[in-house]
Amino acid sequence: MFLDSSKRQEVVTVDVSQAKILLQSDDQYLDVRTEEEFRRGHCFVPKILNVPYMLNSPQGRVKNQDFLDQVSSLLNPTDDILVGCQSGARSLNATTELVSALNLLRNGFRLLKQGGILVYSTCSLTHAQNEDVVDEFLAESSSAELQEIEMAKEWPCRSGRTPKTVRFDPSTSATSGLFVARIKKLAPEKNVL
Repeated sequence: MFLDSSKRQEVVTVDVSQAKILLQSDDQYLDVRTEEEFRRGHCFVPKILNVPYMLNSPQGRVKNQDFLDQVSSLLNPTDDILVGCQSGARSLNATTELVSALNLLRNGFRLLKQGGILVYSTCSLTHAQNEDVVDEFLAESSSAELQEIEMAKEWPCRSGRTPKTVRFDPSTSATSGLFVARIKKLAPEKNVL
C-alpha cells in the first residue's frame, strides 16, 4: 500500500515492481510485520521503520493498541509512505487505520499549539464522516472545544446535527455538499488532588 501525501493521503495499491521503484526514491517504508518477522529478514532501504500492526501474545496475535501513536511519533504526515508486510492483509488494515477521518483529526489536533484552531471540513454529508467523527473526538479530548462558526445570513447553510457545526446542502448551496466544524485547542487540564 502506498500513501500519497500530495493527494490528501490517497491510498494506492502497488505491485512489487512499483514498490521497488518507490523504495529507490526518498519515500518512507513502514514495515508492519511483527518484530520477530522483521528480525528474520527485510529489504534494505535507507528509510525503513518497523512498527508492528499486530503483536505476538500468549493468546495469539493481537492488535498493537499503540500503533497509531508510534507511527505518528516516527513519521512526518507530509511524507509519502510505502506500507508493507508479508501477505498484504496487515498493510491494508494498517493503511486504512492511518487514513481514517478520526485519526486524521487526532493527528492534526495533536500538532496544534494551545489556542490554535483546527477546521475539520469534508465534502460529505454522511453523519459517520462528519458529526460522528467530531462527537467521538470531543468525547475523548478534554482539551478540545467546539467553536461557533459565524456565517453571513445570506449563506445557504444550516446547523449540523452537532451544535456549532455547519452543513451546506447541495440543493440550496450550489455545492456538492459540505460539513464544517471549528475546534479550538484549550490548555491541558491540570490534575486536581
